[in-house]
Amino acid sequence: MAEKKKFLWLLMALLLCVAFGSVPAVAFGADNGSSTAALNFTITSSQTEYAKPPNADAQGRLDITLTPQGRVDNIIRPPIDVVFVFDVSGSMTPLKLQSAK
Repeated sequence: MAEKKKFLWLLMALLLCVAFGSVPAVAFGADNGSSTAALNFTITSSQTEYAKPPNADAQGRLDITLTPQGRVDNIIRPPIDVVFVFDVSGSMTPLKLQSAK
């Protein structure tokens, strides 16, 4: 039952991406109004329809393109704290742990 719900959510997400094809630009700017920075992005699918074969997983591809534009004049910001958490449990094989580093 969980697999069916998971598949339906994935199918719904793919259908939304296919239906809208391209998403409009989102702008990010500084509070002082001097920034002209923007981030444009598009989402396209490899095909218009997806079908799940019997006894197999459906396959497809989504291409996401990010295009930064403009400039940010005020690049001074207060310092931030950054925390890295590494999972070293049994599920993290040495190859996975090395890839994460």
